[in-house]
Order: sequence, then structure tokens, then C-alpha cells
Amino acid sequence: MRIKEIAFSLFAMMMATSALFVLNSCGGGDDDDDDTPSIFTPGNEDSGGGGSSGSGDSGSGGSGSGDSDSSSNEYDNYFTVDQGTYVVGKIPGSDSRNSLEKNSIIYYNERVLAGGMNYVTIGTTVEFTEFFIGIKGFKGYWRWKGSYSYRSGDYYYYIILMRFSIYFKEGFTLIFGGLDYHDTPFVPYEKPVRYEESKKGDLNINLTFNNAKDIDLHLYTPSNKHIYYAQRRWTSSSGTEFGLDHDSNRGCHIDNLNNENIWIPSDCVEDGEYRVVVDMYSNCDQSVATSWSLVAWYKNDIIHPTSGANPTAGIYPIGAGNNDMTTVMTFKVNTSTRASSKTVTLAPLPPTQEDVMKLTDYLEGCN
Repeated sequence: MRIKEIAFSLFAMMMATSALFVLNSCGGGDDDDDDTPSIFTPGNEDSGGGGSSGSGDSGSGGSGSGDSDSSSNEYDNYFTVDQGTYVVGKIPGSDSRNSLEKNSIIYYNERVLAGGMNYVTIGTTVEFTEFFIGIKGFKGYWRWKGSYSYRSGDYYYYIILMRFSIYFKEGFTLIFGGLDYHDTPFVPYEKPVRYEESKKGDLNINLTFNNAKDIDLHLYTPSNKHIYYAQRRWTSSSGTEFGLDHDSNRGCHIDNLNNENIWIPSDCVEDGEYRVVVDMYSNCDQSVATSWSLVAWYKNDIIHPTSGANPTAGIYPIGAGNNDMTTVMTFKVNTSTRASSKTVTLAPLPPTQEDVMKLTDYLEGCN
């Protein structure tokens, strides 16, 4: 197979209503195993245990009681919790004899980009009805009510979506608490969130995933420019740079960032339709599933897509294959008020040494 065909052509792809079809590595064909990752709209997840669902709008609404103010609060520049209610006061449970830390496992991507999303998975040995998520030192917290999403062994698993503000710019300490089905509070415990620098433009697309695999973000512009790991850095005729500033866990050389980000400044944004693709480039550990989430912003507002959903999310199941190259959304941008909107000239810059190494590894694996 010619190198140009391997490096720069699209792999075959299919989309069903609620599933992504994963292909074998190197563009082979449909995988016979049942490893199709599900894709869903955040806030409307199917819950195996009758978990909560919602409209996908962030922050406001949801169930709960107490003194709440969902319209404006101290978390505006940090995060909101889907189907959560903001409550003024201290997280319950500090005087409890039960320890949440000893009776649960909590995992999420601790490294966060501004404007990104994060799925928190909480596994507990007893059934819970409410969880509390707050920032250490703040006057209030988020209250989330719902049922478990699924059970495995002795654990009930709950999945909670956090959406980070586009203005988020500093790390903090999260505090988790909760009530079990007897309304018994558990002593809250703390876990960190680390802010990761990323490039920002008028157009930003952020992909995050919950464990260390090489999942790639691709963007096709209206003029069919392809921004991805092999063409990360681009420039306009005026010298403005843009592109992909994070290529995490490239070729399974693990950095644990688990985020990818594409940014395009104002004078490089083209009029027309964009296409966003998510690809499991290399499943570095097929023994575990991987959830991912993606959100696209234009001028600090979430873009209304022409197909798919925004934000959107999905799961690569255990044993998922490589190179599915799945389109997850398309959207249009109209910059007609900008004088130069019809004369944007874009060109790729030379790849970095790391980019060449990843491409070389890929080509060798396909031979």
C-alpha cells in the first residue's frame, strides 16, 4: 500500500443510530467481535439501573432540595454538574462514622482543559441516592440525585458529567460526599483537579478520555484541510498559527494527559461546514473500556451542530479495535461579517519529530 494512501486517506467508516462500528487496525475491515463503542448525547445516557436522564443542558435544573441558586454562583468559572443543583452550605457527612473513601472508588481525568468535559465514575459497595461534589473552600456544592448506571461484582457504578467553563484557568481540590439509600451521610473526601494549559481561538474543539490510550481528534475544514496528528500545525497567509496543540499518548508513549485540543484563531476561521472525527488510533490496553467526551466552541458559545450532537460522548468497550475514524458531528460557521472571510489562505507547517515518529510507527504497523 502506498504511504500517501496510508497516511492521508480516510478509513472506511459507518455510523448507526446508537453505535460506532470499530474497524480492524490498518483499515482491514469490520471487526467480527462485538466491540462497537456506544455514542450518546450527554444528559441523555441510557442507565442500566434506571439512572437519571436529562436534556443535556448544563448546570441548572435537576432534582434536589435546599437553598439553591442555579442561575449564578461561585462555580461559574469552574464547572457545572449535569442534572445537578447548586446548594449553598457545607457538604453533609463530616460527623459521620461512615467513610466514602473506604467504601467507594472514584475515577476521572484529573487533568482538565478549559471548556472541556469530564465523566466522574463512582463505584460504591452500597447503593447511593445522592452525591455531592464541591470545591474545597467554596461556600456551596453541587447536589446530584439519581440511580446507579450499572452493577459489576460488589459495586454499584454511578456516572456523573462535569462540564468545565471556557474561563477555567486554575487547579483546585474536589470534595466528594454522598447519601446512601438509608439517607446515611458519608464522610467526604478530597481529590485533585489539575488545570492544563491549551491554546485558545475563536474556534476550539476539546476531546477528553478517562484512561491512557491513543485516541485522536481530527477536524476537516470547509476547504478540506485536515487537522490531526500528522498535520498538527498550520499557518495563515498573515502568519497566524493554529492546529492541534495536544496529541496525548501518541503511539502509546503514555503521558496521561488524556486530552486533545484543536484551536483556530479568528483570522483563520473559514466559512462553511466542518467535520469532527474521533479515532481510536491505538488501544493501548484492550482489557479496559474507555469513555470519551467532546465539545466544540465558537466565540465562547457551544456550537449548534448540523449533524450529531454537541457536546457528544461515547464509550470504546473492552477489546475495541483501532482506526474506526468515526464522524461524531458536523457544524457550520458563518463569518460573513469579517472582511477577509472569503480570502483565508491556510498551509501546513512541517511536522515535529514526535509527529514523524508516530506516523512512522503507524506505517510500519500497517506493512
